[in-house]
Amino acid sequence: MSFISGTVGAILGAQSQNAANKANLANAQATNALNLRMFQDSRGASGSAVLPEYLDAGTERLLAAKAASAAQALFPNDPQAQLAHYQAIVDQLDAGDVRAAFPAESR
Repeated sequence: MSFISGTVGAILGAQSQNAANKANLANAQATNALNLRMFQDSRGASGSAVLPEYLDAGTERLLAAKAASAAQALFPNDPQAQLAHYQAIVDQLDAGDVRAAFPAESR
């Protein structure tokens, strides 16, 4: 009798585990689909992105202007001067003169 009850218990246990696995898989797939939908909606897949919906008009332009002015403050020289400055550092590194490339006051 214990052989039969053990076999029946194993079969029923396996069936319930299979059902739980299917339920978990369905939940994971539904969650992934919802996450993908949120991702797409937040980037404007259905017409407009989320960002312009909750910011006031002109906010993006203001943020871009602030970012540009911050970049300009960090790099006030024209691009050619910046390139020449960094090329001099690279040339010193290529020559093996690390101390000349990075003086003590810049460390």
